[in-house]
Amino acid sequence: MKKILRRILNSLESDYIFVSYPKSGRTWLRMQIGLYLAECLNENEGVFDELLSDPLRTNEISNALGMGSILWDHAGSELIEKYAIRKAKYRKFVMGNKKKCFLIRDPKDVMVSSYFQATKRINVFEGDISSFIRDKNYGIYRWIYLHNTWFKDIKGNKFTKVIRYEDMKENSLGILAFILSDIGIKYLNNDFLLKAIEGAKFEKMKKIEKRESIDSKKLKPGDKDDPESYKVRKGKVGDYREYLNDSDLNFIIKALEQNNCRVYFEFYE
Repeated sequence: MKKILRRILNSLESDYIFVSYPKSGRTWLRMQIGLYLAECLNENEGVFDELLSDPLRTNEISNALGMGSILWDHAGSELIEKYAIRKAKYRKFVMGNKKKCFLIRDPKDVMVSSYFQATKRINVFEGDISSFIRDKNYGIYRWIYLHNTWFKDIKGNKFTKVIRYEDMKENSLGILAFILSDIGIKYLNNDFLLKAIEGAKFEKMKKIEKRESIDSKKLKPGDKDDPESYKVRKGKVGDYREYLNDSDLNFIIKALEQNNCRVYFEFYE
């Protein structure tokens, strides 16, 4: 209950909210934004060494720049809680008249990344990937339930922007510029944008995670010797083809159809 109340207060006090299901590219986008804001902070202040050393602290960097608060919220979809899916609706206040961005990703890729998160990082599931995607607490039904819950806010809300992970991969510079403008930065520095994109490349983020050179629990591997246990694992579009068989794919598509998952069919079909 204390955790719920704390998140409610954080949401009410935030000026901009990013909402996403786990493993949808949030850490990558957060790193990009943090690196850009850190360049702004370094240029204007030059004294916040502690903040500049960890660009994932976007809210603190943003506040130091006088821009207001940024919240990164899974809105009840956290994998760490087996029954968090049942708590999603208490987060409806998050979906009110706050400026926000929904980050979405093809659920087939999300299922693969979620499986490795659940089995090699937070250790909440035992079994193979086929069992995982069919599990009602962790698999595709969880993804569908949360996105169906969020759909009304995603469509037709003037305060809401939607960003697809796949579009970030195809046009990182354009998407980052678009989001920063929506947050409220009127005049973008192209050099800062390029530095942020370069600094947040997956190869560099993987090296940072392996070395644990950022003092953040958000970017540490479950096992340094197991590449599947890294927070920054592959980041590939269509990676699911290497892990899911035809039966798995048919199960996912059928579940999406039977549950009328409009987010999927609006943005991926």
